[in-house]
Amino acid sequence: MSRPYRAYLEALVNLTKEYGTEAGTLLTGICDPQDRVSARLLTRLCDRAIGLTRDPLLGLRYGVRLNVNTHGIVGYALMSSRTAGRALDLLLKYNQLLAPGLDVTRQTVRDECRIECSPKRENDISRFFIEAFIGSMVVSTRFLLGHSAAQMRVELTASEPANAHLYREILGTPVTFGQPANAIVFSESVLDAELPSANPVMSGICEQHCDEMLKSLNWNNGLAGQVRERLLNSPADFPSVSEMARSLSMSERTLRRRLRAEDTGYQEILNEIRGHLAKEYLSTTDLPVADIAILLGFDESANFRRAFKQWTGQPPGAYRKSAPHAKVDSPAARVPANFNDACTVP
Repeated sequence: MSRPYRAYLEALVNLTKEYGTEAGTLLTGICDPQDRVSARLLTRLCDRAIGLTRDPLLGLRYGVRLNVNTHGIVGYALMSSRTAGRALDLLLKYNQLLAPGLDVTRQTVRDECRIECSPKRENDISRFFIEAFIGSMVVSTRFLLGHSAAQMRVELTASEPANAHLYREILGTPVTFGQPANAIVFSESVLDAELPSANPVMSGICEQHCDEMLKSLNWNNGLAGQVRERLLNSPADFPSVSEMARSLSMSERTLRRRLRAEDTGYQEILNEIRGHLAKEYLSTTDLPVADIAILLGFDESANFRRAFKQWTGQPPGAYRKSAPHAKVDSPAARVPANFNDACTVP
């Protein structure tokens, strides 16, 4: 299950075509149309689109094309929520999957709900992504709530431009400038509104997929992500904590301290990697359990069996019987692609 960057790219290509810019012009030298779309790649393409169109409102025009349907599985999670408040909670929870370069928070001020956004790092394209997020939120909120969103308004930190009236025309809602934060504001009572598209079964399925995507994304972040990457690249010979510290050019004490700051530890990460590789080997190969134990650094298969049962709640044999099988040619050298190939965030 991937994040919705492919749909975002298609929307960008279609938008720039309206300025007379062919898709090839936008993509040439940056990517092939069949390439996997990461957040970093999309950022580069948005930057090029700004240069090609020379439209200061491109971010806003782009955002209003990103309806809730465009956001993939996250969008379906929002639509299937019981209430608008629950949908908003999920938006905040999963925003890293949609807009990893933005911090999004929720504030309540005088019976009004404020969805505020700001760039994690200021750069030349920050304004584009802020306005794209605002535009998408406006159309998505209107899609989810219908007439209940009629009193919605937008506040922007930028000074009021000469074309301020175009902001109001594009968004179809009041817009004020020179405000303390970039925000979408509406009555807090709206949060209690039940969504016509609510579906408890679909909601549970979508949230489960989103949680898995978020876990996969976070797997690669921070120092813990660096440790995981190194462990995945040496699946048959895991380094000790001291060896790992040396490979990262730091002391063992510093490594442990920084991992604690990320709410994890070296042994915990090692167990995560072992558990994941164990499930990969069991579900994709016919290797005997004893051989898998050796590959994962266990002296005895009995120790591996006990550890695996702690990780998954069932013994290796039972897991292998219940897991779907997809054989690979070189099992001992196989590294899980879903971690190494995870999208890079800007």
